[in-house]
Amino acid sequence: MENKEPSYLLFEYNIDGAPLFRNQTELVNELLNRKSSQFYRSEEKLVKAERIRLKTYVSQLLSDTTNRHLSDELITSLRKIAQEKKIKVSSEELDEYFETLIKSIRSKNKKDNFRSRNSLPFDSSASDFFPNIVDANYITIFTAREAKLKIELKNKKVSLAEFFLDDILNNILDNRPTKYYRFNFPRKETCILFWRGIKKELINYLESQKSITEWVGRNAVEKLGVRPTELFSKSTPIENPYLYVANKIAQNLSDNNLVSVYQTELPVFTVPVIAIDPHDIIKSKAYLLLLNETGEDNIHKMTTEEFYNWRFYVWENLRLNKSKNSLVPFSELY
Repeated sequence: MENKEPSYLLFEYNIDGAPLFRNQTELVNELLNRKSSQFYRSEEKLVKAERIRLKTYVSQLLSDTTNRHLSDELITSLRKIAQEKKIKVSSEELDEYFETLIKSIRSKNKKDNFRSRNSLPFDSSASDFFPNIVDANYITIFTAREAKLKIELKNKKVSLAEFFLDDILNNILDNRPTKYYRFNFPRKETCILFWRGIKKELINYLESQKSITEWVGRNAVEKLGVRPTELFSKSTPIENPYLYVANKIAQNLSDNNLVSVYQTELPVFTVPVIAIDPHDIIKSKAYLLLLNETGEDNIHKMTTEEFYNWRFYVWENLRLNKSKNSLVPFSELY
């Protein structure tokens, strides 16, 4: 097992010819539906509530940006599921697999692997920023400048835009509930540059895959709007498959409003704002990106009063003045 990342061991490593689970959604479903699992629920109301809780827990447990305790209940349940699947490997090999998996998850979630609170890019009020992003259904961003924020993701420093793109793609590929992103900029030229940046990051992401043929065949047929028959047709060979697939994905995100980009003419741009589920009274919250003395962004969570004022003067104003918002789709690049 050269790659000992938890996500690899759970969703990619071949044990008896196939991964233990295809993705996070299948893992959660198995935990909920198998009677041998300690997360099994029979009542519909309990299943719905437990599904939400379990999805968040698993997502955070495997995330590079949060720290969660690996419960004994999860360890026991995963072992039971593996046994019921009748995986045809020796008991020694299965024990070795689970020992490696458990060590990997615990190692990823050790406090020592996370930077101290003083060096994190947020104050203590915003410590829930990453789990709230993962758990959100709708995220909207208002900014007139580039975010100067670097985040630890998969053992490397990435920009906020790269973090959002990783969240968007994983949300689709893991079959999580549909999530929508809306980006708001004051100028149309910025909207165009943003889409260009999305395409560039998609190309970088695809080039990082071991095989684009395998990746497309495994992930992109229905979820991302890419047809392998077009990509690998011998009669019409594609010169640059990375560019082709990146364009298809970006177009699909735009057409389905999974990513919407707006030129907003209203005077709402002061400091960058990231709002989560602003239409939901219970779940809604917002964060500010504030430049520090070194020219880097720190994340600050709005207080209840700050958010109330923002929601009333910005979000409601935006909703009531739709003529001041112009959608700029990905197709505007061409």
